[in-house]
Amino acid sequence: MSPPDHSPTHPGVSSPSDANDPTLTGPSPPATENEEKMEMVLQRNLGSFRADPLGFVYRLTSEGVAFHRGSGWRSYEDYVGTRLFHPRYTEEMRDHLLRSDKVQACIRKLAQHQAAQILVARAEKNPIKASLSVKAEMRQRRQMEKELDLLARRIIGKLIANLNSIRPIKLMAFGLGNILARLYHEGITIHHAEYAELRKQAVRAAARGQSLIVVPSHRSHIDYLLISIVFYRLGLALPHIAAGDNINFPIAGTILRKGGAFYIRRSWSGDSLYNDIVTEYVETLLKRGHNIEFFIEGTRSRTGKLLNPRFGLLKMILDSVVSGRVDDCIIVPMSLGYDRVIETASYVDELLGKPKEKESLWRLFSSSHHLQLKWGRVDVRFAKPYSLKEYIQGQMDLRSASNSPPSSSPFDPKDDGEDRRVLLRSLGYRILSDINSASVVMPTALVGTAILTIRGRGVGRRELIRRVEWLRREVFLHGGRVAHFAGKPVDEIVDRALKVLRELVGVRKALLEPVYYAASSTELSYYRNQVIHLFISESIVSVAMYARIKVGGAWEDQKIPQDDLIQSISFLSQLLKGEFIYNPGGVDVNVSHTLRSLEDAEIIQVDDKGVELSPRERAIGRENYDFYCFLLWPFIESYWLAAVSLFSLVPSASSLAATQSVEAMPMGIHLSGKAWESFDPKGFRVPSEDEERTQTGEEEEEGNNGEEMVVWVDEKAFMDQVLILGKTLYYQGDLSYLESINKETLKNAYNWFKTMGMLMVKPKTGNKEGPAVAIHPACVPERHQYGALLPQGQLWSLVDRIGQFRREGKNRRDNATVSTRVLALADLVGTRGWNPDASKLSKAADQASPPAKL
Repeated sequence: MSPPDHSPTHPGVSSPSDANDPTLTGPSPPATENEEKMEMVLQRNLGSFRADPLGFVYRLTSEGVAFHRGSGWRSYEDYVGTRLFHPRYTEEMRDHLLRSDKVQACIRKLAQHQAAQILVARAEKNPIKASLSVKAEMRQRRQMEKELDLLARRIIGKLIANLNSIRPIKLMAFGLGNILARLYHEGITIHHAEYAELRKQAVRAAARGQSLIVVPSHRSHIDYLLISIVFYRLGLALPHIAAGDNINFPIAGTILRKGGAFYIRRSWSGDSLYNDIVTEYVETLLKRGHNIEFFIEGTRSRTGKLLNPRFGLLKMILDSVVSGRVDDCIIVPMSLGYDRVIETASYVDELLGKPKEKESLWRLFSSSHHLQLKWGRVDVRFAKPYSLKEYIQGQMDLRSASNSPPSSSPFDPKDDGEDRRVLLRSLGYRILSDINSASVVMPTALVGTAILTIRGRGVGRRELIRRVEWLRREVFLHGGRVAHFAGKPVDEIVDRALKVLRELVGVRKALLEPVYYAASSTELSYYRNQVIHLFISESIVSVAMYARIKVGGAWEDQKIPQDDLIQSISFLSQLLKGEFIYNPGGVDVNVSHTLRSLEDAEIIQVDDKGVELSPRERAIGRENYDFYCFLLWPFIESYWLAAVSLFSLVPSASSLAATQSVEAMPMGIHLSGKAWESFDPKGFRVPSEDEERTQTGEEEEEGNNGEEMVVWVDEKAFMDQVLILGKTLYYQGDLSYLESINKETLKNAYNWFKTMGMLMVKPKTGNKEGPAVAIHPACVPERHQYGALLPQGQLWSLVDRIGQFRREGKNRRDNATVSTRVLALADLVGTRGWNPDASKLSKAADQASPPAKL
């Protein structure tokens, strides 16, 4: 289909040069004959050189000439937004930043401070010759100002985008557009109504000199290029793209900079000059009404689901509007859905511990293997844009009205730093929620999810089609969206998705019907995780019930009292809160709503005595109930593995022999601080948000004379050995899911353990020594008289509690029978796995180091 009538461009189908446009279509009724013909022309793109060499060269030449002449939408002259591209754009921006009051004030302040330090150092070294006169200080300060000015110029040169000419943009639109059209042969799909709303907001923002803040999901390096091409194609001003300096590749980095990319460091803590330059640059873009694009997740998602927000650039934008330095801007949450993400194989390698390859966009596109494949289509979706200023005012009104008592001070993010932090977190998670709401479930996600959530070695074709149809209905019922099927039957959609997934799904033939199975469950889980946010409440309730259901027995014995169920749900919700975004309203409200939903679907039944599976669900083999459990079980496994791995941090007898014997090692130390005191191994009540902010990891003075020894282990070495431990447990049958052994989920688990005070983290010191981790002495379990770890104490209670919700099956033993073997393996990691140079003994007084983020 062609773009809507209000589009600034109307590509025709008669011109060969239009044949390679990435398809810009939206959900529509079943296509008419003419629409089908148009779609076929658009999908043909430039064709294949091997199949039609002369035709391919002709179409490529025609398309190149059309871009060069700037005919139609390719001219990119009447785009909506602040004007871009003039010969002195880069020089003018550099001079503006360098002369700005903020940057100049920072240079003067740093110069004065550094000059004073140098003069004092000289005076201490040679008191007789050194002069602390005003003139000497002024000379030194002027010298430092010159050096800092040169440093600022270098920082600005590496930072800002280069939009001096539109010609590189046209070249990128022509070249990369054709590559994308070849990779995603079914085109780029947008929704007409969403585009109309975005264009309306863009016109309004342009009239007011305001910026669009484009905040997309981040799944692939292609995201940068895709968004720019879509904005170019739709006639909207290209955004300035905030990119990490790690993707400033040779050659490609320069090309991307000429497409609007500006590169910022991953971290610049303590560098006030760099911070002020970046802040001034962002505020300048906002004041001039330039669009800005940044990825709130901070990095590409290796697991398929949204990552927790990173607040750096969002904080700069929010501060600019809250302070009044910038009047307003428009937030545009955006979701990018791919039938197939090119990098998923490398993501799996990274999650399983393989060293990350150096970033290279050229490697992504230079592979002829990639270019010869057909990866389906891309769905680009926009959530409803909204004014940041109006959002801030709405939050102020809402939170001021909810403050109690009424006499308490109103919510004031402008003058109250804590209120501004609350507002920042609220905005970050609001954007993530909007991205989730706008996202579309692709056919490959439907098929991948269906295959991974069915018991057995595989699934027959008819059963797969039935489960995909059921899942499609459930997505709609849960408020989600499914990629447009264009009137095609489900069996055709399933076949299409299987072709796109290719090597990820195996098929056994020469049977009564084809049987499909997960050939690469870890890579396929990337697509399953794209739907889990829609069913997270049902999944938590189902897994909480499973702790009772897996015990077996009569039906009435499997009924769980509601109080026990809510306690388990609360534990799981807090345990996994670093993984998922929950609905607002609190545990009680969400549990009540979810139980009603599951009861209406005839999956459970609820009465005064408790909750149990419905007779209908039992009659169909628990297939719908199991679906919800299968979604969450891999995450439960990851957290169980993380808890088990903490046993490898328990000091061994040999590591403590130099100072005290194992028998004399004090036990039963209690942590101070509300976070640990509220941790009940039986009920597992986790702390509230206020309690989490309480400093943990400090020891009580009473009963602790600083005699306890702690083994600090290099964080990277620890993670590497945990991955090996996880693989060992998987191949021995103690873990059910290979995809549960991944660094991203394990890091989230360790962050939770750190919050609970169980895991201590010592920040990086110097340039060589990285962060180190250690288990708190209060969590150290006792050992057998022969040195073996005993499954006792608070740490094992946590392992056992998480283990209650794990999947049982013939390929995995239960928690009780694995305790001896698993603990022996964890202890083996601790005694053999650590590099002696990376593990250090220190007194308990060193434990109070401020926690660092894993």
